[in-house]
Amino acid sequence: MKFILFVCIFVSILFTKEIEVTSKQFEGDQSKGISIFSGDVVVKRAKDYIKADKVIVTTDKKKKPTKLEFFGSNNHQIDFTINYENNISYKGKTDKIEYYPITREYILTGNVSVEGIVEKRKIYGEKIVLEQVNKKAKIFGTDNRPARFIFEVNE
Repeated sequence: MKFILFVCIFVSILFTKEIEVTSKQFEGDQSKGISIFSGDVVVKRAKDYIKADKVIVTTDKKKKPTKLEFFGSNNHQIDFTINYENNISYKGKTDKIEYYPITREYILTGNVSVEGIVEKRKIYGEKIVLEQVNKKAKIFGTDNRPARFIFEVNE
């Protein structure tokens, strides 16, 4: 039976969002501030959605999440949908995601592919940083796998 945990986070004094985590297994250590979810993990925050094999949530002394780490497995990558304000949305796949709730920053690493749902842009790389607050993206490639950006041009 799946375990459901609701964790409230505060991005600022006026901005509160709830994170819902569903998984087959849960382990927690309050003294270390670590919660580990494994087995068909689904994380929802507002309109954001991430499906992974394992998620580690790190909290501060006030029990507020400071970092969420998402891991795929050898057989499956992480599936995600990330939404910004003004109807800017991205969906994609990657091997690992780090999310920092306070700064609302995603760091995607390992065979990353991201598609803009509305804009129809495609981004590929070894590492992609998405900054929700600043609405910025940084793409990093390697010698063997350069960063790629594919978009349509209207003439």
